[in-house]
Amino acid sequence: MAALLIDFLIVMLMSMIISAHIPFPYNWIFSAWIYEATQVSGPYQATIGQRIVGIKVCNTRGGSLPFAEASLRHCCKYISLLIACWGYPLILLDKRKQCLHDKIVLSVVVTEESFQAAS
Repeated sequence: MAALLIDFLIVMLMSMIISAHIPFPYNWIFSAWIYEATQVSGPYQATIGQRIVGIKVCNTRGGSLPFAEASLRHCCKYISLLIACWGYPLILLDKRKQCLHDKIVLSVVVTEESFQAAS
Protein backbone atom coordinates (compact mmCIF):
# COMPACT_ATOMS: atom_id res chain seq x y z
CA MET A 1 0.00 0.00 0.00
CA ALA A 2 2.92 2.33 0.72
CA ALA A 3 4.27 1.77 -2.80
CA LEU A 4 0.88 2.71 -4.27
CA LEU A 5 0.74 5.93 -2.25
CA ILE A 6 4.29 6.95 -3.19
CA ASP A 7 3.68 6.21 -6.88
CA PHE A 8 0.35 8.06 -6.77
CA LEU A 9 2.07 11.19 -5.46
CA ILE A 10 4.78 10.96 -8.13
CA VAL A 11 2.20 10.53 -10.90
CA MET A 12 0.14 13.47 -9.65
CA LEU A 13 3.26 15.65 -9.58
CA MET A 14 4.15 14.56 -13.13
CA SER A 15 0.60 15.26 -14.21
CA MET A 16 0.65 18.79 -12.78
CA ILE A 17 3.96 19.56 -14.48
CA ILE A 18 2.74 18.21 -17.82
CA SER A 19 -0.60 20.02 -17.62
CA ALA A 20 1.19 23.31 -16.93
CA HIS A 21 2.93 23.00 -20.29
CA ILE A 22 0.57 20.86 -22.37
CA PRO A 23 -2.99 21.13 -21.11
CA PHE A 24 -5.13 18.15 -22.02
CA PRO A 25 -7.87 16.40 -20.05
CA TYR A 26 -7.09 13.32 -17.98
CA ASN A 27 -3.34 13.65 -18.44
CA TRP A 28 -2.89 11.74 -15.19
CA ILE A 29 -3.85 8.56 -17.10
CA PHE A 30 -1.09 9.23 -19.63
CA SER A 31 1.35 10.12 -16.84
CA ALA A 32 0.53 6.96 -14.89
CA TRP A 33 0.99 4.76 -17.97
CA ILE A 34 4.32 6.28 -18.98
CA TYR A 35 5.61 6.27 -15.40
CA GLU A 36 4.70 2.68 -14.60
CA ALA A 37 5.53 1.12 -17.96
CA THR A 38 8.96 2.74 -18.22
CA GLN A 39 9.85 1.97 -14.60
CA VAL A 40 8.65 -1.65 -14.61
CA SER A 41 10.28 -2.41 -17.97
CA GLY A 42 13.48 -0.66 -16.90
CA PRO A 43 16.57 -2.11 -15.25
CA TYR A 44 15.11 -1.95 -11.71
CA GLN A 45 11.89 -3.75 -12.75
CA ALA A 46 9.95 -1.60 -10.27
CA THR A 47 8.49 1.83 -9.79
CA ILE A 48 10.10 4.16 -7.27
CA GLY A 49 7.45 3.25 -4.70
CA GLN A 50 7.99 -0.46 -5.27
CA ARG A 51 11.76 -0.04 -4.92
CA ILE A 52 11.32 1.77 -1.60
CA VAL A 53 9.27 -1.11 -0.16
CA GLY A 54 11.55 -3.76 -1.70
CA ILE A 55 9.40 -5.40 -4.38
CA LYS A 56 9.79 -5.78 -8.13
CA VAL A 57 7.81 -7.04 -11.12
CA CYS A 58 9.20 -9.77 -13.34
CA ASN A 59 7.98 -12.35 -15.82
CA THR A 60 7.48 -15.93 -14.66
CA ARG A 61 11.13 -16.76 -15.41
CA GLY A 62 12.48 -13.80 -13.42
CA GLY A 63 13.25 -11.58 -16.39
CA SER A 64 12.12 -8.02 -16.93
CA LEU A 65 8.93 -7.20 -18.80
CA PRO A 66 9.25 -5.52 -22.19
CA PHE A 67 7.65 -2.06 -22.46
CA ALA A 68 4.62 -3.46 -24.34
CA GLU A 69 3.90 -6.03 -21.62
CA ALA A 70 4.42 -3.47 -18.87
CA SER A 71 1.97 -1.20 -20.72
CA LEU A 72 -0.58 -4.01 -21.02
CA ARG A 73 -0.16 -4.78 -17.32
CA HIS A 74 -0.87 -1.14 -16.49
CA CYS A 75 -3.97 -1.03 -18.71
CA CYS A 76 -5.29 -4.26 -17.19
CA LYS A 77 -5.25 -2.59 -13.76
CA TYR A 78 -8.07 -0.36 -15.02
CA ILE A 79 -10.01 -3.46 -16.06
CA SER A 80 -9.62 -4.81 -12.52
CA LEU A 81 -11.00 -1.54 -11.16
CA LEU A 82 -13.90 -1.42 -13.62
CA ILE A 83 -15.16 -4.86 -12.65
CA ALA A 84 -15.80 -3.76 -9.09
CA CYS A 85 -12.16 -4.24 -8.08
CA TRP A 86 -12.56 -8.01 -8.47
CA GLY A 87 -9.12 -8.33 -10.10
CA TYR A 88 -7.37 -7.40 -6.87
CA PRO A 89 -8.96 -9.85 -4.39
CA LEU A 90 -7.75 -12.69 -6.64
CA ILE A 91 -4.43 -12.32 -4.85
CA LEU A 92 -6.03 -13.89 -1.78
CA LEU A 93 -7.13 -16.98 -3.70
CA ASP A 94 -4.08 -17.49 -5.91
CA LYS A 95 -1.13 -19.60 -4.74
CA ARG A 96 1.30 -17.39 -6.72
CA LYS A 97 -0.35 -14.24 -5.28
CA GLN A 98 -1.12 -12.81 -8.74
CA CYS A 99 -3.78 -10.19 -9.39
CA LEU A 100 -5.77 -10.22 -12.62
CA HIS A 101 -3.33 -7.90 -14.41
CA ASP A 102 -0.43 -10.18 -13.46
CA LYS A 103 -2.25 -13.26 -14.73
CA ILE A 104 -3.01 -11.62 -18.07
CA VAL A 105 0.60 -10.54 -18.68
CA LEU A 106 2.16 -13.60 -16.95
CA SER A 107 4.04 -11.47 -14.45
CA VAL A 108 4.71 -11.86 -10.74
CA VAL A 109 5.55 -9.42 -7.98
CA VAL A 110 8.43 -10.62 -5.82
CA THR A 111 10.41 -9.24 -2.94
CA GLU A 112 13.95 -8.15 -3.63
CA GLU A 113 15.25 -10.76 -1.17
CA SER A 114 13.43 -13.66 -2.81
CA PHE A 115 14.58 -12.49 -6.24
CA GLN A 116 18.23 -12.38 -5.11
CA ALA A 117 17.94 -15.82 -3.47
CA ALA A 118 16.54 -17.35 -6.68
CA SER A 119 19.29 -15.85 -8.85
